[in-house]
Amino acid sequence: MKFRLPTQIVRAPTLDGRDRTPPSRIAWNFFTAMYCKAGGYPWSPYGLTPGTCYVGIGFYRSLGSAAATMQTSLVQAFDERGEGLVLRGHEFEWDPNKTGSRSPHLTARIS
Repeated sequence: MKFRLPTQIVRAPTLDGRDRTPPSRIAWNFFTAMYCKAGGYPWSPYGLTPGTCYVGIGFYRSLGSAAATMQTSLVQAFDERGEGLVLRGHEFEWDPNKTGSRSPHLTARIS
């Protein structure tokens, strides 16, 4: 990274077959990463309304965090030209046993 050269790291388990990730996903991740590092964009929105911001909301667990702790992020936030960024939120508690769902979600309530 110091020399601004695209770099791809592949772990040994991925190469020797110990990685349980499906080969199709490994190939997709590898080639999409290389395409992006070479300056390409794997997709682009089309026909979006001018002056509008579009966002996708994602949930994730930070490495090493407690099982009940999750964070949210805005993923694929972009304008009508497809120019975007990623924003990460603060940690929050999520207990699948209390909520009845392994996946966090927004309520349907509108204020």
